[in-house]
Amino acid sequence: MAVFTDILNGILPDLLACPELCVALRQRAKFEGWLKIELAAALLSKGLTVRLEREYPGEGTDRYRADLSVKLEDTDNEILVMLKTVNTNFRFPDVDCLTRPITKNIKGLIDDVRKLELAPRDTVRYIVFTVFPLSCVESKRNEQFCDHIAKLQCLNLDFTAMEFIPRTEHWGVGWYAARLSE
Repeated sequence: MAVFTDILNGILPDLLACPELCVALRQRAKFEGWLKIELAAALLSKGLTVRLEREYPGEGTDRYRADLSVKLEDTDNEILVMLKTVNTNFRFPDVDCLTRPITKNIKGLIDDVRKLELAPRDTVRYIVFTVFPLSCVESKRNEQFCDHIAKLQCLNLDFTAMEFIPRTEHWGVGWYAARLSE
């Protein structure tokens, strides 16, 4: 599904560079709802079929919901997408000093991956997430997030995109896309 990653590469940098998003980023506020709607609208504008809140069976009587269900043109493959916004407690000028334990956010991300593992096997399953704020200096950013990425790489994930969008000279937003392996 390299095609889907290419499509995300053509959409997410513009969405995450949106000037209005700085309101949430500077306050370390979650923006999953905004991201879901904006991403869905952008995918629709590219001619893809998109459904919000696609329900699927979980364990026992549980039901789970993927944030998006996407179908590419000329294919019957359904892509289920879980979105997550991971705010960090890394300190930067002009970003509110709030405690946002990244470890708790990563646990929530792992929980979503576990739920997505239960989705029907005939679907293609992706987790797409942002991490903010992160340092604009790549070595510092790697130091900040390396241990957390390692936890995620231990899961059944194939990372198809790891990108960074600078927002100021000090910090920016990382975005990641990973496909659950078969």
